[in-house]
Amino acid sequence: INSLPGFKGNLMLRTFGALPYLNRLVKRTYEFLALDGIFVLPGFENVIEGFFENLLHRYAVHSAIMIADADSSLYCFLRSLNLGLIDKINKEVRGHVICKFYKFSAVEIDVFKSRPAYISGIDVT
Repeated sequence: INSLPGFKGNLMLRTFGALPYLNRLVKRTYEFLALDGIFVLPGFENVIEGFFENLLHRYAVHSAIMIADADSSLYCFLRSLNLGLIDKINKEVRGHVICKFYKFSAVEIDVFKSRPAYISGIDVT
């Protein structure tokens, strides 16, 4: 990590790397999982936090990045989870999806705009 946004981000990067427990969460040689394609069947929401924790343990990392459309039900569900210390300290980063519709009909554009956007984790890392 070369930088984190804002004064708090730079402070975290400088100080957390020197503190024993916190240096696992924020350090210059930062490794994390990109959790992509998240889908949860109704009725199985209670197992997702444990699933994420298992993935972190399996890959020996302490944090992950998830991308979700802020207007989607997935986003609302993810915000309801206990996502740990960094989530509480650092505010989420928002982005915008910009599309150029070439040779699309008005109906196709409306359908596209009415559905949640899918952004791959590799596109934002």
